[in-house]
Amino acid sequence: MYNDIISALASCFNVFGTVFAVLCVIKMSFKDVMRTREVWWLDHKELDVLEQRYYARVGIGIIIIGFILQLFATFLKNMSAVYCLILAGVATVMTFVIVLVEKYKMDRDKKRAKKENP
Repeated sequence: MYNDIISALASCFNVFGTVFAVLCVIKMSFKDVMRTREVWWLDHKELDVLEQRYYARVGIGIIIIGFILQLFATFLKNMSAVYCLILAGVATVMTFVIVLVEKYKMDRDKKRAKKENP
């Protein structure tokens, strides 16, 4: 039963990671698309690229965590409740660490880009 829970959790991580990786495309509105015609945007394209890179990196990291969870569910046949909780907790903490580290990197790069190109 716990293998099924971890397998379902891994599938959720994979779906969430995939959605997160393409989130910048999904969340684009008509206003965002039309903004690409503005002069300011022509001078600051790197900001959008940095944001797209953030979403892609975080999404790929979450997908990798889901893959690792799926491997544990496949190879650990008699998983106990303790192992299940430990795996779920470690996967959740790793996800938050990936999100926070990549967010920090993106903010740092955006500040640097704005400083170099005001």
